[in-house]
Amino acid sequence: MSDYSLIEETLKRLAEIEGTEGATPIEGGTDTRGFGVTFIPPELKEEVAELTDEETARRILQWHLKKVKGFFEPTEWAKMPTEMQHLTLDQHYNSGVLFPNYIESLRGMKSCKILGQDKEQLLVVL
Repeated sequence: MSDYSLIEETLKRLAEIEGTEGATPIEGGTDTRGFGVTFIPPELKEEVAELTDEETARRILQWHLKKVKGFFEPTEWAKMPTEMQHLTLDQHYNSGVLFPNYIESLRGMKSCKILGQDKEQLLVVL
């Protein structure tokens, strides 16, 4: 999946799950902007200051995608099932990090073809 398509599909999912308007989370904490934006990386704050929530979320997703792809060899990312790319990007978007041993776990599950194309087995593992 192209980076553009991954970002746009993730935005659609965020709109469905998080909503397009800001809200106060039921679990408490700070208000959330549309598309689940709660944290803007310091280096993007000025750049996104005048953007809509959707444009801001898109730019933040691009930032997170660049970070996430840096953890993988290009061929690993390219072979990763689309749903795992979404999951990985979403994890980083929501927390700013990947779980401890996340990448190593994916690499260690070669029998389940996590970094391959076997989507059915991927869903069983998750």
